Parts: sequence; C-alpha cells; structure tokens
Amino acid sequence: MDPLSVLKTMWRYKWVSVPMVLVTVLACAYGLLWAPGTYESKATFALAMPKVPTDLEIEADPDLADVNQDNPYLRWRDTSLLAQVVIARVHSVEVADRLEAEGLDADYDLVPPDGTGSGMMNLTVTAESPETASMAAVILSEEFDRIMNDVQKINGADDSYLIESIPVSGPTPPEEVFSSRLRSTAVLGAGGVVLLLGAVSLAQSIDRVRRRSQPSKGTQRGDARSAAHAGTLDNNGTPSSQGSVTAKQPLPIHGPADFEVGADGDGRGVRATDVNRASVGANADAAPLVGADQGAQDARRVHASANR
Repeated sequence: MDPLSVLKTMWRYKWVSVPMVLVTVLACAYGLLWAPGTYESKATFALAMPKVPTDLEIEADPDLADVNQDNPYLRWRDTSLLAQVVIARVHSVEVADRLEAEGLDADYDLVPPDGTGSGMMNLTVTAESPETASMAAVILSEEFDRIMNDVQKINGADDSYLIESIPVSGPTPPEEVFSSRLRSTAVLGAGGVVLLLGAVSLAQSIDRVRRRSQPSKGTQRGDARSAAHAGTLDNNGTPSSQGSVTAKQPLPIHGPADFEVGADGDGRGVRATDVNRASVGANADAAPLVGADQGAQDARRVHASANR
C-alpha cells in the first residue's frame, strides 16, 4: 500500500484519525516539554601505584622490612586486575542495598574510559531528580574508596603498599540528559502511530461489515419492481412471500345491445348479445383478460356476418 492510499483512507475515516493524531501530538509535546527528565552526575578516578621502598632504603631503615608488603594486586605490573575487581564489587548487591537504604533510586555505571588502558575509572550516576543524582554520586565515590582498600588489605598489607585512588574530577553538578526526553518522545510517537493505524483499520472493518449487512438501493428497487409486476407488495412496499391471484372478470362488450343477426340452425333468431356472450365464454379460459376494444371488434364482426 502506497503512502497516498494510506492518507486517503485516513481522511475517509477522519472522525477516527483526526482525534488520534491530536492525542499523539499532545503526548509527544508532553514527553518533550513536561515529562520528568533524567539527570546525570559524573566522577573520574585515577589509580596510582604505591611507592615501594628500595633495598637501600630498607638497609637505611630496617623498620621498613618489618612492614607487611603482601598486597596481591602488586604482583601485576598495572592496575587492570584491581580495576576489574573494584568494578565487580561496586555493581554488587551490597552497594545497591546501601543506596536503597538511603532512599536513593538511581542507576550507575563504573567503567574505564573508552580508548584508554588501565589506571582511570569513570563513574556515571543517573536519576530522575538532580538531588538524587548528586547524593548517589557522593555515596558511590565513598564506596569506591572503601572497596579499593578492602580488596587490597585482604592479607593485611600496610597502607604504604596499597594502590591509591586519586579523585580527578567530580562528582560533577547534575545535568539534564536531553536524549532521554527524545527517547520518551520517540516512544510516545511510535505508540501513537500504532494506535492510529489500528483505529483506522478497525473503523474500515466495521464499515465493510455494515455495508455487507445492508442491501443496496438498486437491489431494493429491483425487488420492488418485480413485486409490483407480480402484484405482491405488502403495505410497507416490500415483496410479500405470498402471491396474489387475479380474478378473471369478463369485460363488457360495447356496441348495439339488442339486434337480430339471423336464424340459427333451428330457424330461431339469434341476438347479438347472445353471440357475444358465447364468444366471450368460449375464450374465457384461454384469455382471462380481454380488452374492451377487442369485444367491440368481435361484435362488429358478428354483425357484418349476419347482414351477409
């Protein structure tokens, strides 16, 4: 179906399509201008390796040798392993329960920056209000630092041997994400279009059923004409199921009523009226409806024969 046919069909059923279009436009306007927005707050952290004492420093200060150096994440040359562990812990149920306990309904994500290696972490918090986004970003930043220390001290390592988390930026002031409004508007618009097409299709189906259930005017006129020809219309002008019987009525014969036409076989006089009645009675079964002109012609023919 081409777009022009769709537009013609929608205009044909404009009593359905026009209200649906207005509702869709109002819904899109609401989603774009007045619907609750989404606010976002961000924070960035850098992971710095600790300064491990050298052998000369340990010889100069023997107490440094007694410090617990057992940080399992220092066995890797970078912070990639620690970053993956911290990401998994931040997205755990434990952190989500703390946000819920604070009455904060927010979504968040902690990932390394795109296109960079290890050593940087980006925290993004989204919520339906700027206050919720700001408070959730602060709490998640605290949880990030706490988890960093907990996972590195699993073996009791000293603080001087821990990988340090350095705040680079944030938490930033919450900013509205305009793309969320666009997504809401697009969803409302798509839903309105689906409802519009469904309403027009339903109206078209109802119209087809109604047309099939009602006979056309041409059919009614044809039935009335046939019934009138058969003489079987009832009081409402509709064909009756019972046929009517037309009584056979002898038509009067116009012309001279009494005159002698001659003698019959017995020598008695025959009146023209008797001849006409005999003629009509003989033809009554063959032709029940005889016109007045035909009767007059029969009378003149009998009269002429008698004169001969």
